[in-house]
Amino acid sequence: EGAGGGVFGGVGGGGGDMGALRGDFGDGVVQLLGAALVLDTRLFKGKCTDLDRALGSAIGYLEGGEASGHAEGRMGELSRAREDVTGLTSSEKLRKDYKRWGEGARAYGIATVPCSVQDWSAHDPQWASEVAAFGSREGVPLVLTMLTFTDAGGEFRRQLLVHSTDAALLEACCAHLEGPDHPAVLEATGEGSLKLQRV
Repeated sequence: EGAGGGVFGGVGGGGGDMGALRGDFGDGVVQLLGAALVLDTRLFKGKCTDLDRALGSAIGYLEGGEASGHAEGRMGELSRAREDVTGLTSSEKLRKDYKRWGEGARAYGIATVPCSVQDWSAHDPQWASEVAAFGSREGVPLVLTMLTFTDAGGEFRRQLLVHSTDAALLEACCAHLEGPDHPAVLEATGEGSLKLQRV
């Protein structure tokens, strides 16, 4: 329920029996609530409300204002699960974290896929045609796919795949991304390397 009543209202307002949450809802719902709390608040270090803190304390995810070991363990499990795309098809990988921007000829899509292009290619040798088919289904002339992964040395890396049905648009986009300003910006922010693949 919202802040006006029920268990959440009681917790947020300082009333009610916070220890009864597990008994009232069961372990499954408490685990789901805990998952939402640790992800949305980034282990209670990001944007965090008084209600978030009260609920975190009630289910043992917050101890003395800091995330408990249980909460940190849950965050690790969720992060690994979110990045595991080994069982997904190429289309599912692209759909998992996809945003569309603009309209008509100016429309483009951005997908984030948590693996390297080498791993993706090993799993699906037809990945390039799948990216093209995905863009066609979405009706966008440009699809950017940001690949994020940790390399063998433990360093965070990024690769960018650029696909377009418009050859001129593809060349303009790649020429812009290969410009001298971009490597310096990426190096300065410590975000890893940007690699281009023409599809």
